[in-house]
Amino acid sequence: YGVEPNELDRKLAMDTWGIELYPTLEDLPVRDFDTILMSHVLEHFIDPIDYLRVLANTYTAPEAPILLEAPNLTATSAWSAFHAVLFSEEGLSYTVDMSGWDTVYRKVGEDNTLLPPNLMWAVGYKNANNDNS
Repeated sequence: YGVEPNELDRKLAMDTWGIELYPTLEDLPVRDFDTILMSHVLEHFIDPIDYLRVLANTYTAPEAPILLEAPNLTATSAWSAFHAVLFSEEGLSYTVDMSGWDTVYRKVGEDNTLLPPNLMWAVGYKNANNDNS
């Protein structure tokens, strides 16, 4: 399951990844996820600490880990009108720590990284890094 507010992006993602997507958290049919994956999402929230707390308290099973990735504040792609918050490694760590999560993985991405452009590879989706692997 996933959340994508934009209708066109939601359809594209469902067609590409074959997963069920909903326009809001409240529309999700499940409230006890065992893992949360957020790739380039957290920077869109004005209060990311509160948002992570809501996820932990309402949408996850006890002890659920989070895999979290955000653009680096020094990356040219980070400077977007759609980003409410920009993260450094330290800032992302602080945000996660203050929200009470025990993460499995967190990173801020750089421009021209050697890693895949998103975390879909972490949950086993083929073609996540566009190399047909």
